[in-house]
Parts: sequence; C-alpha cells; structure tokens
Amino acid sequence: MWLSWRAAVWLSIGLAVLATIMRVYVPSRRWLWVRDLAQESAISLVLYAVWQLVGRLNLGGNSQAVAHGLAIVNFERTVHLPSEEWTQHLAMQSHLLIKAANWYYIAGHMPVMTIFLVWLYLWHRPDFARWRTVLAVGTIVGELVQVIPVAPPRLALSSIVDTLSLYGPRVYADDGAGFAPQLGAMPSLHCVWAITTGAAVFCVAKSRWRWIGPAHAVVTVLVVVVTGNHYWSDALAAGLLVLLGVAAADTFAQLSRRRHEAGDPSADQIDVRGPAKSLGDTIDGGRPGSLNAFGSVDSQGGD
Repeated sequence: MWLSWRAAVWLSIGLAVLATIMRVYVPSRRWLWVRDLAQESAISLVLYAVWQLVGRLNLGGNSQAVAHGLAIVNFERTVHLPSEEWTQHLAMQSHLLIKAANWYYIAGHMPVMTIFLVWLYLWHRPDFARWRTVLAVGTIVGELVQVIPVAPPRLALSSIVDTLSLYGPRVYADDGAGFAPQLGAMPSLHCVWAITTGAAVFCVAKSRWRWIGPAHAVVTVLVVVVTGNHYWSDALAAGLLVLLGVAAADTFAQLSRRRHEAGDPSADQIDVRGPAKSLGDTIDGGRPGSLNAFGSVDSQGGD
C-alpha cells in the first residue's frame, strides 16, 4: 500500500503547523530536534505528494508514448549506446538473476531511499539539507518532463519482455495502475533517486562502506534496463538531473550565506545546506549561535 498524495499533503500540513508552533512557543533547545524532524518530514511528504500527483498527468496517449519510446531507441542507435534487447537477453539466461532484478526494482526504490534519508538525517545532519534539495530538484524537474508520455521498452518494443509480469512480483494492475506511471519512462526516477543516494553516500561517508552508494546506483541502472522498464538514455537523463540538483542546492546555499552575512533575517529560512548539529548535540542542548538543519541561527539560550 502506498500513501495517497492527498494523505501526504494533509500529513505534511500537520507537521508544518507543528514545526511552526514549536518555533514560536517552544524555544527550548531540548526539543529543537523534534521541530527540525517535523519540518524535514513535511518537506519530504510534499515531495512525495508531487511525485504521486504529477506522475499521473500526461500530454498524450499510448500511441504518442510508443512513438516517443521508438524515437529514443533510434537516438540510442545513432550514438551507439548498448541495446536494451541484448542486455535483457543476456540477463534472461538466468531466471534467478531476473527474479532478483525484479525484487531489486521494488526494494531498491522507496525502501532504500527511506533508509538513506533516515541515515543521513540522524548521522550526517550537516549534509542532510543539501542532499534533500538535490533530491527535490531532480524529482520535481523529472516529473515535469514525464508529463510528456514515453512508453518503456517493454511496451514500445515487441522484443522486450515484461519480466515483472512474467516472473513477479507484479507492480502494475491490468489497467496500468501502479506505484509509478507506466508512460513516464523518461527520465527514470528510479535512477534519479539511486544516483542521488549513491553520490551522497560516497561524498558523506568516510569509510570503505562509502562504495555501497555508487554500487547501488550502478545496480539500479542495470535493473531498470534488464526488467524492460527504462532505456539507457533514461539513466543518462537522470544523471543530468542530479547534476542540476547539485548546482541548484549549492547556488541557493551561496545566496543564503551572502544574505545572512548582509544581515538579512529572511536568509535564516532558506539556506538549503547550512551546517547543522548532530542529533546528539541537539538533544544535549547544543551551542548558542549554531546553525540548525535549515541554516537558521538558534541563538536562544537555556530551556
């Protein structure tokens, strides 16, 4: 079961109200982490609602979506990208591999993203806002592009098998309803999320485990192609969206710092990557004048 976009919007409103009330009436540092968590959760739910809502809009029908898919295939052949048919045929030699890819297509999307955001928020708070913004920009721009319908390879090419329908688990009903729009193949939000996660983990983590991030991104790209749900070009477009998100996050942060240095109080509310205290520091009381996860200065003292 997926949370509906309406439920996500109402839940985000409630959390935003809670964060606002706490900002005004509960200045105690002891509860600062609750306020920040409510505010970040509200932002994440709005992002989720946009993903659910915009993904159901399109500017054409099935025939146009198939035509757009075939145009992508022709482009890939022109620039000599690998063939989706060949890639899937190679993977189909092992039913175990295909079934594993099917499950990774599901488990490696929203569940991994949720785990990643929780990990980033709890253990790497200084970096959370930046990568949340990268994710938001990539997702929203990607959804706007998906308004133009593009059929996935399994619907556009007769030589591509729908592995999820063939081996399970099925994610789409007979009427096409599912957790993501079937005619929104370009760009791949699977890849946008996975590449964002991979880049963030690699940049933030300091141990050898940082390579899990890029590995997840690579596996996701292979999985979406092998299962017949996306083209190679979708992954390339996703990479460009992540770069756009990084540029936007860093630009917003630079503008916010300049406004903050100039004494503009509104800058405290828009910094998207400003340094933040760890969860432990926040609960223990923090330091006067430090920056929270939203770049605002928390200078109140005491409880």
